[in-house]
Amino acid sequence: MRTETELFYEPISILEHLSKAHHAEMSGSQLAFICGLLKQHKPKKIVEIGVAAGGGTAVILNCISLLHLDAEMFSVDLSVEYYRDKRKKTGYMAEEYKQHTEKPPKHKLYVGRYAVECLDEIGDDIDFLILDTVHSLPGELLDFLAYYPFLKERCIIILHDIAINHLSRHDSLEFATKVLFDTVTAEKILNLGTGNILPNIGAFMVTRDTGRNIADVFSALTLTWAYMPEARCLTLYRDLYSEYYTPNELRLFDLAVQMNRQSIEYRRDMRLREFGETCKWIGTIVENLKNRVYIYGCGEFGKKFCHILRYCNIEVGGYIISDGEVKSDCVENIYYLSEVNLEKGKDVILVGVNIPLQEEICVQLQRQGIEEYIVPGSKICDYLSNI
Repeated sequence: MRTETELFYEPISILEHLSKAHHAEMSGSQLAFICGLLKQHKPKKIVEIGVAAGGGTAVILNCISLLHLDAEMFSVDLSVEYYRDKRKKTGYMAEEYKQHTEKPPKHKLYVGRYAVECLDEIGDDIDFLILDTVHSLPGELLDFLAYYPFLKERCIIILHDIAINHLSRHDSLEFATKVLFDTVTAEKILNLGTGNILPNIGAFMVTRDTGRNIADVFSALTLTWAYMPEARCLTLYRDLYSEYYTPNELRLFDLAVQMNRQSIEYRRDMRLREFGETCKWIGTIVENLKNRVYIYGCGEFGKKFCHILRYCNIEVGGYIISDGEVKSDCVENIYYLSEVNLEKGKDVILVGVNIPLQEEICVQLQRQGIEEYIVPGSKICDYLSNI
């Protein structure tokens, strides 16, 4: 693995002359990483999958122009409208760049189509590929496997958001680019820097060993998918794979689809059952409630319980914590257990903590002579853990 690539910042200056509402979705150093690789490898055929507003596209086109590269660029995005602002078209910043520049590089934008549907027009001899789409499996793995037969040896593949699972709320889902980076056999390119987290962009260079070990990427598809592509999409990719890959590799793809279709349906059914259990549980609270609910615990679980109860128009009197604990300045209506004046037969305490802490809280309540409290079961807690 090479760990250092010279960054090239000059092309990023074009963003100062384009729309200010939405800049590129990559940071300056990430764009400079891409431009540095463009400067070093001087590709002739560049493909970008995932365009959004087109700020990154504009920077790459500007880099091609500044370096006087004899290159053509193709950009692909499934969405016709920019996903953050439906009033604008996907890639609108790239179009602004073309109007701003007297002689822009050769560029074609494909929207409203799956990446695999553009291959006939794009053709082969691709020597620079940027993958920056959904980041959740199967995501970028599908597109890499579709485009691999059309790549030149020593093609550079850029993978954005390889550390996004540590940077977003959806930390269990968004790791498709990291899975690809780790499973592909290739010469890896990563600027490690000095921070306490991996950089959020990396690259690799295709070698002869990439094809010899491509089954490893197919095998990675058998990991848990975050979503199930529509049937037409899967058919398009499978048809292409059947032309370029071995029966064993195709079998891995079929197994991945079958396994994930079953597991996604199972997870969906489990969520529906847990939701149903939660609704019934809230119904019993409503039936027996005469006044207010106090939530014992103001951590993650307690706040989720509070949100659900208030959404169901159940009055929450506040949070309760054990005597001696530190009250948070960020949460209102927090009371020590000794401070709460409960109306017997009217007010009730909800034990708003996860299963391991419930017994300890119940013991404290019993010592105080409090008998009117509700303990959520494991199904309710499991449901809250996943929302």
